[in-house]
Amino acid sequence: MNKKRWEHPFNTWFYIGVPAYILWCFTLSACVSENNQRDIRGYYFPMEKLANGEVYVYESAGNTGTDSVYWYHRSFLKGEQKIFSSTFYENYMVPLQQVQEEVVKNGLLLKDLYIYDLPDATKGYKQQRTEVEIVAGNSFPFVVKDRFGIFLYHIKWKSNDNDSTTYSVIKNRIFMGDTTFYLNKQEIPAIIFRVKEKIEVKNEGVTGQLFEGMEIYAKGIGLVYYEKKVTKEAIMAYRFVRGTNMEELEKKWEKEKIIN
Repeated sequence: MNKKRWEHPFNTWFYIGVPAYILWCFTLSACVSENNQRDIRGYYFPMEKLANGEVYVYESAGNTGTDSVYWYHRSFLKGEQKIFSSTFYENYMVPLQQVQEEVVKNGLLLKDLYIYDLPDATKGYKQQRTEVEIVAGNSFPFVVKDRFGIFLYHIKWKSNDNDSTTYSVIKNRIFMGDTTFYLNKQEIPAIIFRVKEKIEVKNEGVTGQLFEGMEIYAKGIGLVYYEKKVTKEAIMAYRFVRGTNMEELEKKWEKEKIIN
């Protein structure tokens, strides 16, 4: 991967890829309008291709986090709405995050987001699901201005009904321009976002932590690389390596599942 400009974040227990945590273009030429705006929708996930669903496999490219993570992406119609759905899995093959984004005229907006605890033996391995409040749900824009497009993403939630602690994630994604992503020795045009993220915990006072990182989207594929500087020494990063089907993921789950 050749980085021209870079930086992006991700939390060790809360993943937004891309889903959380997520911009648009048809071609690299003829994409700039008279007012210096550029259409980059071609760099987001290919929703027509993903109508039947596909698992994206990401391998660790940093020095912290798990070896591999998985996102199951699928697009579908819900009434008159076009929805892009993503589910995040880690090693244990249980969902840790579910995201639904709505396609609108100028991009994608976060519609629903749920996060899940890991299965707990004391709770009969039942996962607790938490609905996240969407304050600003700009997932991906179709139009940007080079190095001037800043897009706000802000969510918050409580871990459970009995806990007064409130968590908040605020992200600014800044469009930085073009780069190149290499997949199987093939050069693929890509775009890059710098990401600044703040995580706040509010409970009888507010504590916060700032992170920086980056996201890279490759033309015709979508999110292919994301990185977060957890500390000066610890970097969490994941790189797209291949697509597969849910059947393969289910077979892997059967071998590795923690629930007997």
